[in-house]
Amino acid sequence: MNKGESQSIINNFIMLLAESSYSMDDIKSKVEDSIIAIYKDPKFRHSYSQIFATIKTQIMPSDKYNIDFLSMNVETLYDLNDRDNGWGDEVKNKINKLCDHIMLETSRMGYFNNQFAQYQDLEKQLKDNTLSVRKTGKKLKDASKELTKAQATIDSLRSESVTVLSIFAAIMLAGIGGFSVLGNFVKAVSDISNYRFFITASFLGLILFNVVFMLIYMIARLTGKTYILYVQIATKI
Repeated sequence: MNKGESQSIINNFIMLLAESSYSMDDIKSKVEDSIIAIYKDPKFRHSYSQIFATIKTQIMPSDKYNIDFLSMNVETLYDLNDRDNGWGDEVKNKINKLCDHIMLETSRMGYFNNQFAQYQDLEKQLKDNTLSVRKTGKKLKDASKELTKAQATIDSLRSESVTVLSIFAAIMLAGIGGFSVLGNFVKAVSDISNYRFFITASFLGLILFNVVFMLIYMIARLTGKTYILYVQIATKI
């Protein structure tokens, strides 16, 4: 039997240990049926890389095998190998090395899987946190837009309030002044002719209109609105 065939038997024995949990007698029977004859050859040494490849490519991806069964059966094989079973010291040493190499790989696989699981958890947390930050940023952006709209509405209301009050005050001031002049004019109406009365009344009306218009125009320039809007508001008042 060449080395490749012997190593293939070792690989199959490892996969057999990963199939189920066995008693010590079962393991002893399987060892004696498969690997004792191979390890009695003084020139044979199993390949550590083949053990790694068997566990990595055959046992780990398959639902048929279980890495926990493999670890438990190897522990049983350790105990069995310590007993006086007639295998010989050289064979026992090789079996111990086989168990050591299997346990080393199962431990490393377990550590790798644990680290990989932690990495996946961290990656998931990072994605969740990133999504949460994006949602929060979107909410803040929407809130900023709403705040801007609210501020614009407040500014518009403030401007319109100032507009209405200013127009009202301007009209009141102009009206009071106009009524005062008109009162004095009425007192003197008996002393002037009808022609002069109409000319003077038209002149006073023109002055009153120009004063009101000038006040509205000045308020429009101060508040940044067109005077046409103020005229429309004033006519509604």
